[in-house]
This record gives sequence, C-alpha cells and structure tokens, in this order.
Amino acid sequence: MNISRTALSRRSFLGASLMSAVAAGSATLLTACGNDGSSDSDKLILKFGVNNPKVTFDTQKTSGSIGVSEAVGESLLKLNPDTKEVEPWLTTKLPDISDDGLTYSFELKESVKFHDGTTLKSSDVKYSFTRMFLPDTKATSIDSYIYIKGAQDIVDGKTTELSGIAIS
Repeated sequence: MNISRTALSRRSFLGASLMSAVAAGSATLLTACGNDGSSDSDKLILKFGVNNPKVTFDTQKTSGSIGVSEAVGESLLKLNPDTKEVEPWLTTKLPDISDDGLTYSFELKESVKFHDGTTLKSSDVKYSFTRMFLPDTKATSIDSYIYIKGAQDIVDGKTTELSGIAIS
C-alpha cells in the first residue's frame, strides 16, 4: 500500500478548520429564507418527519436537527459534496484571511433575503454567532467557535457583546 503525505501548515489547518466550522455552524443563520414575502396564498408548507418529538429547529440547541436546518436554512459557506471544497454560499467569495491567519473578512451577497423579504445584513450574522454563546441559548456545539475573541467572556457571563466580530 502506498500512502502519500502532504505537509499541512498550522495556518492552512486552522484556516480550513475555521472555514469548515463556519460552513457547518452558520447553517442556522437564515432559517426559512428564500421566500420573497409574497401573499399567504403563495406560501408553501414543508413537512419534515422526525423520530424524536423533542427535536427543535434551533440547531444551536441540538445537533439532532441538523437535517431540518439544512432543509430550510443557509450558511455563509458550503461544503461542495462532490469536490469536498469549501465554497462561498451567502458570501460573494471565500473570506480574505489576514497575514497572521487570525482575521477572516466576509463580504455578504446583497441579494440574500429572509423568508419575510428583509435583506440579510452583517448585524444578522453577528447576532447568530453572538447568540450561540449566550448562556440562555444553551448551545450544544460551541467548541468549534469558542476561539472567537470575546466568546469565552459571553459564556462566562461577563458581557453580551462578541468583540471578535466587527461590522464594517
């Protein structure tokens, strides 16, 4: 058996990990997006069978409903199932990464709408990440995101502001 190894720098590993985490974790960002806000008669109904009556549509509170979230929500980045590459989804391109590998800058697509017709804003993205760390949310999967500046302070109840995400 011939196994080839490819060297992976710490920066490349952290970058790939972050982008994968953002792709997976921001799936709750746009729950039920896609409708243009048209009349009630134009609304569609999604029926989704689950074997656990306690399942929630809030994927920040459980990983058991990820299938539901993927059916009705969107994320900043998405993993291409064929190429296994991270691709922009709600962003115009993959994030710009600072030289030290610690800052990722995303540019949102302007045409993204929530189910009620309101436009996605940077503040909505920040809220989704901030909410994850609030003790009342009781999020189950914060481990991949706790390294964001200010996240641990929110978890510890010291603040409700996520300092590591800036809107420009």
